[in-house]
Amino acid sequence: IARGIIDSLKPGLVQLGGVWPPFPQILYLSGVWNDFLLYSGLSGTVISIASATLATFFIAKLTLSLTKSKLVTLTSTAVLILNPSFLYMSVVPMSEVPFIAFVIISTYFLYRWVELKNPIYLPLAAFGALLATLTRYEGLFLPIFSVIVIALEGTISKEKLENIKGYIFLYASPAFAGIFLWLIYNQVIFGNLFHFVLGETSTYSRAAGDLSGSLTKGNIINSLKSYFDGANLNMGVISLGLTAFATMLTVILHQRKYLVPIILFSSLIVFSIISLFFGASDIFTYSNSTYLYNVRMGLFIAPLVAVSYASLSKNKIILVIISLLFVGQAYLLFSKPPITLQEPLNSSVLEKGIKQSELVAWLQSHPTDGKTLISFIANQTVVFDARITLKEVISEGSGNYWSNALAYPNNQAKRVIISPMAGDILWQTTQLNKHYLDGYKESYTNKYFQVYDLVKNDKLKTVETIQPTETMKKLQTSPTETSCDYTIQVGDSLWRIAKNKLGKGSYSTKIIELNKDTYFDLPTIHPGRKIVIPCT
Repeated sequence: IARGIIDSLKPGLVQLGGVWPPFPQILYLSGVWNDFLLYSGLSGTVISIASATLATFFIAKLTLSLTKSKLVTLTSTAVLILNPSFLYMSVVPMSEVPFIAFVIISTYFLYRWVELKNPIYLPLAAFGALLATLTRYEGLFLPIFSVIVIALEGTISKEKLENIKGYIFLYASPAFAGIFLWLIYNQVIFGNLFHFVLGETSTYSRAAGDLSGSLTKGNIINSLKSYFDGANLNMGVISLGLTAFATMLTVILHQRKYLVPIILFSSLIVFSIISLFFGASDIFTYSNSTYLYNVRMGLFIAPLVAVSYASLSKNKIILVIISLLFVGQAYLLFSKPPITLQEPLNSSVLEKGIKQSELVAWLQSHPTDGKTLISFIANQTVVFDARITLKEVISEGSGNYWSNALAYPNNQAKRVIISPMAGDILWQTTQLNKHYLDGYKESYTNKYFQVYDLVKNDKLKTVETIQPTETMKKLQTSPTETSCDYTIQVGDSLWRIAKNKLGKGSYSTKIIELNKDTYFDLPTIHPGRKIVIPCT
């Protein structure tokens, strides 16, 4: 994603897309310009290592402020930094460790405000929350829970109402700025404030289109079980048991100073479970599946576990017991590869992973001299692994090149790569239009991938706006199903319109086909704009 901002058919901030929060991609810009740093992963690994260092430093600062004990601080910090899943994620170019670092930083400064009532700590806590919300969606509840903590602390401390309002304003103004900026970005780029939730590429919309095999959607028991299964695989049953006990004890005994980090760190868990319940994400473990998926989400409980160890260490005897329990848990976790490493290893040995490796080897030995049409949603890793130059790729982020290619690929691309599955819009298009790949020959195929190369097209030119050829004109004037006008509503996406009006989200390609001559911005849509859709 970050490389596409500076190197693609449509470079610019639009390449941040509307699926993932933008801050990790912005951080990665420091290194993705260089091929070695990009393909070795160093451009992202450096960010993760720096973030792990910050997370370690601030969890130590937090627990030292809470306990005033260096020994307890050492044990609690070790719970985080010596966790094998955290260690592994600290050296891979992903957003989990930077996110955990920002959450810990925000929590530390908010606790310092509670402890000292120095207003300077509120904007510092807010800045951490801002970065957390722009890094992962799990951070969206952090500023909300923080405002609740500020209001409760002000009330318990019998502060004047005006002071409480001032504290909340001082924190909330910068803390919620990240959410506000992300909404504005989605409105400006995609014409919809909530494109990241309702857009065609969002997890929620894909789930609504029956693309998700979610076991948790609408089932709170399964949602809880899936999350804590993932947490157990990352942190271990001993740590989870101690965390549950420490949390209950803190609430029962009204230990205010520990309640602050417990409440704030719990916001990540609450959001994750709600996300599972509404089908916006999935966690697959061996208890509910034959493979692993998204188990790293369970690592977000790590800061809460570290603080829980600290809250239980009331004296030296208990500290020794807690330390021994930690050593036992660490031994169990280190006795096998970390679950965050098992997940990608599991994927690589699955049949599809093997077939993708074979495809990549073929692509590298059979390069094309033109553009490649491929769905990033379905096959982004193929582009990366095969080292295909992004300026030679037409995908969902290519704007009008993509929407034109969905109608007439042989005027845009010399090669088409498809995965025969519901998540690949190109495959959906071939199912709806049997002539879509006319002029192409199948060059490579296996169970999971198909590659088609253009036989010959002397007039091939990849442009944003194409003029209809004689063949196109015949297609446009040939009998088609009756069409009806439709005005795009706030919250609409092509997938959602097709699902609601035509009964199947994959029929969004029919809507694109009907509007190809008048609306070259599809699949980006704007509320208030009129389009035509099939009447039935």
